[in-house]
Amino acid sequence: ITRNFANQARNEFRRGLLLAPHSKEGQRLYANVMKTNGFLSKYLSILETISTEKPEDIEMTDEIEIYKSIISDTVSYKWSIDQFLMKSPRFNIEVFLNLSSIPNNKLNEGAYLGYYLVHSLHGFENIDANFNDIPVDFSTAYKIARKSDSDYFILFDFIDTDRSFSVEAKFYHSGTGSLLKIFPLFRTGNQKIVLSLNKLSLMISEGLPVISDIIDRKFNKILVNIGNIQGTNIGDIFYIIRTEDLRLKKDSIGLEFDPSILLGEVEITKTDDLLSEGILNKYNFFDLINPGDSLIKKTDSMDFSENDEIQTNKNLFIDLYKSIISIP
Repeated sequence: ITRNFANQARNEFRRGLLLAPHSKEGQRLYANVMKTNGFLSKYLSILETISTEKPEDIEMTDEIEIYKSIISDTVSYKWSIDQFLMKSPRFNIEVFLNLSSIPNNKLNEGAYLGYYLVHSLHGFENIDANFNDIPVDFSTAYKIARKSDSDYFILFDFIDTDRSFSVEAKFYHSGTGSLLKIFPLFRTGNQKIVLSLNKLSLMISEGLPVISDIIDRKFNKILVNIGNIQGTNIGDIFYIIRTEDLRLKKDSIGLEFDPSILLGEVEITKTDDLLSEGILNKYNFFDLINPGDSLIKKTDSMDFSENDEIQTNKNLFIDLYKSIISIP
């Protein structure tokens, strides 16, 4: 419940700032929500933005100095990188209102719902979303999504009555048009629409696979562009693979790849808001891991540590090395 209220508060303050982007009170309230959620670097970043227009605010200046000291041992400080100017890995999603919802689309309500849903989706660091405000059928949505080079597309229906609100979002693969999942929601009571769309956006974000990129490397220490805000924790394991060898699954929401060509893994040892540091464990004798390679978060159903193909791959490189140094 606490988590849902925190998510709702964040969305409402983001919505307010969209309407009044220069509101210092709104920015401060949003910053406080981020601090409450434990995202101290983000909190400091917002305060520094506000302070550029209010340099005479001594209390805020003191607050900034305090939190600069607090985060002086963070990942971003240690690696000398501005994590809020860095590009995070995102999935591109096209959103459409289903033509079948036209009977319920009073006063063009569907367009407002679509724009609100996309605004809510943009609150998550793993999603880029775009709303197409003209109601369409499946074939038109698929054609537009495929041409846009998106990863997925959503076709949603809704029914809004005086006492209840229901929404059903069908989640499709943009490349094949395959239906991957259906997200249904039904609510009654106050704020039924806002709460439904916020919950729907959260379900979609959490349903996506967790990916990252290697940003930098210092010997066996690896810097990756994913952190606390995306739910990364100390002890998480990420498999390393070349980006070109990674594909979206065609029959479910997820990623597919050949375990035999994994390059290694990273165990997260320290996290920041949008960055994490980890220790590298190579799978190959030769060092083939570089910045720009992709990482996939290990799940319970994804354990390749004892995979025969990986072990064979390791031995092949060792045998190759031994063959080379034995050449007279």
